[in-house]
Amino acid sequence: MNRTFITIVLTALVTSACWYVATELRHSIQRVWLISSVKAPGSRALAEIEADLLAGRSDAAKAKLAALRKQWDVFDSEPEFTGPAIGNIATDFQQIGSAPDAPKQPEQ
Repeated sequence: MNRTFITIVLTALVTSACWYVATELRHSIQRVWLISSVKAPGSRALAEIEADLLAGRSDAAKAKLAALRKQWDVFDSEPEFTGPAIGNIATDFQQIGSAPDAPKQPEQ
């Protein structure tokens, strides 16, 4: 009886420890993925949009904001943390940036 109880407890402890390690490993991989595929490209995208707004290129800023929203909607619809997320936003921004700039508004 005593031996059976110890075996059950040890099995539960080993199983719990293995589950904990596997779960934490997955979470740490997801954190790295979020930083590289969401946080870094997102902050660069917002900085580019802000620079366009400050330079008076509101049409380019609106186009970039629409591209960012489109990428975000795709990311948001994914059931798991997989895929490029918004990491491809720089490619979209390069295509927008190659278009002719909107006329700048006169500064006052």
